Amino acid sequence: MIIVGHRGARHEAPENTLAGFRYLRSLDIHHVELDLQLSKDNQLVVIHDKTVDRTTAHSGYIANFTADDLAKMNAAYHFPEWDSHSGIPLLDEILIEWCELKTIQLEVKPPTRAQFPILAQALSNLIIKHALESTGVVTSKDVRFLAYMHEHFPAIKRGLVAKHFTRNPVGICAQLHCQYLVLDWRRCNKRLVTKAHQQKLHVSVWTVNSLYAALKVSSYNVDSIITDVPTALSAMIKEQ
Repeated sequence: MIIVGHRGARHEAPENTLAGFRYLRSLDIHHVELDLQLSKDNQLVVIHDKTVDRTTAHSGYIANFTADDLAKMNAAYHFPEWDSHSGIPLLDEILIEWCELKTIQLEVKPPTRAQFPILAQALSNLIIKHALESTGVVTSKDVRFLAYMHEHFPAIKRGLVAKHFTRNPVGICAQLHCQYLVLDWRRCNKRLVTKAHQQKLHVSVWTVNSLYAALKVSSYNVDSIITDVPTALSAMIKEQ
């Protein structure tokens, strides 16, 4: 079962930052999930929220800042023990320095319809540039965006991030020709995983931060677990 760092290692290092991803690499973990938004100048930047309020000392919507503006903000603001500035990075920056990367889940937060072609083309360009055709998967809760990706960039792997109340997520994956099903671990069960595997879907579950949760989803034969605490979880699993 693959351990995937959630936004790097969200509870151990500043999330969705170059510093956080370097920390994950220092653990010899080269499977990662991260979040993508478009900056004001239409660059793919790595941040979870629509605003900078939670992770920096600044305030405002991502869409109102250029990539250079965002790089100057310290996204390690809430990690006072982190002694260096770590700005909101470009996806390209992360990929350039991660030669050992094995898999990457690129979660696109629900965009506006007008952003679809910009996001899709930018993703395609970077996936080709960094040879991620087999190791990268574009994931989203937004079925409209996944449908757009299938129509315009069918060779790029896709994954549905199923909301807690999503009905028939395996069926939706089939309609969208997805390769991944990404589930809340509390929604996960043996029957659903078996059904997904029958459709040749990779099942990845989030956010698995306890040994109890890891063992539970492991018993369902999920393919990967996404965690905020890769150091602690890896140690707990090794002790079993």
